[in-house]
This record gives sequence, C-alpha cells and structure tokens, in this order.
Amino acid sequence: MSNFNPTRVRLVDQVGSNLLVRGNTPIVQKEGRQFMAFDLVVRTINQCLESGATDIHQQMPMSTQLPERFHFVSLSLMSNTGLEGRYLDMETVFFEQHSDKGLLIHDDIEKVINLGLIKEDLGKQMEHRVVQRLHQLLSSQLPDPVVVYLHSAAGLDRTGAVVYSYAMRHASYAFQDAIRLNEQSGLRQINNFSLMAVEQYAYYLKRFMGISTVGEAEPVEYNDLAGLSLAEHS
Repeated sequence: MSNFNPTRVRLVDQVGSNLLVRGNTPIVQKEGRQFMAFDLVVRTINQCLESGATDIHQQMPMSTQLPERFHFVSLSLMSNTGLEGRYLDMETVFFEQHSDKGLLIHDDIEKVINLGLIKEDLGKQMEHRVVQRLHQLLSSQLPDPVVVYLHSAAGLDRTGAVVYSYAMRHASYAFQDAIRLNEQSGLRQINNFSLMAVEQYAYYLKRFMGISTVGEAEPVEYNDLAGLSLAEHS
C-alpha cells in the first residue's frame, strides 16, 4: 500500500466554484505511524492550482488557491477489506473526529466492476453509484465551494476509470479520447479490469442513454496487468 503521493494529484473539473480533484490514498506512514494527511492533501491541491494545470475541459484553474472556507468531500473508491480496509477505517475515524474539516463518502468500486463483468449491468451501476454522485456533488450550490477529492489506493486504475467515465458523461469525451487522460497527465494507463469497465460504460451511454459523443468503443490494447487483483495496484 502506498503513502499519499503528491505527484498523483490532478485537477479534473471545475463547476462554478466547486472542484473535482483526483489523487491516491490520503494516508501517510511515517516513523511507524499511519495517519490521515488532511493538511498535506490540501496543500498539494493548492500547489496543483498554482501550477496552472488544466482540467478535462482544458480550462486553467479559476483560482490559484482554495478559499479559506470550503466543504471537503473525500470520495474513496477503496475496498473495505484487508489493508485498504484499515486505511478506510483511518479516514472514517478522522472525519468522525474532525467533522468540521469535511466528510467521507465510500463506494467500493471494485465490487461494481466485478459485478459488471459478470452481469453486464456495470454501465448502470457506474452511472448511478459513482458518476452521477460526482455530478451531484459538483452541482451543489452551497455558500462555500465543494472540493471533491476522488481517490483509490494508488490513484491510477479505479480512479482513472471513474475519471474516464465522468469525462465521457459530462465533458462529451469520445471513448478513445477519454482512455488517454491518464497518460496525457503523466500517469500510466489503467489496468485491464478498469479498461473493460470503461468500455462497458461507454456502451451503456450510447445504447441506453443515447449519448452519441462517446463514439465507438473500439477494442483497446490491454496492458499486461491482466489477471492481477484490482485492489493490488489501483
């Protein structure tokens, strides 16, 4: 399991004054201790905004710093078992003890992906459990901005799959363009499980929701991570 890695933090979208940011686990291991690195995550988001890196709409940050007051939402895609479960528990306890700093929303997307591969209903699950939840959070009209920190363990595979899916649904990305987002931002491509999930979601958007901008979900070259457990590296 990785420590929080500042180099994986990216601005994904801006809706009004609300932000969607992606990254990896916000837990840090230091000197034999493990703890929620909330302040470090916030500092890293500020550094990301200061850098001027663009979002999925190719728009630069509307501000170079988070405001003094904002609503922080940690949207965790991590498993609730094993070491990831322990990290999830740390986040849960942190926000229970520091409710003034924000809140945690958990969705074990690995279960969604595995369910979809078996029953072909992954598209519907992704739409209603994850993608639209993000959209609802970013559409919030609160006195203070909402900052959504979307993360999995490594911030690459599960997080990438959700970002690709969100880009197709809410930024009119074609499937073939969406699956390049990781690499365009200097991150490796997502694994086979996650690529197949994005393919199925693209099919769902086109077939059942009439969203033609996704184009054709043409076969992609799956990387060599096939056969590994999603939770091991995402």
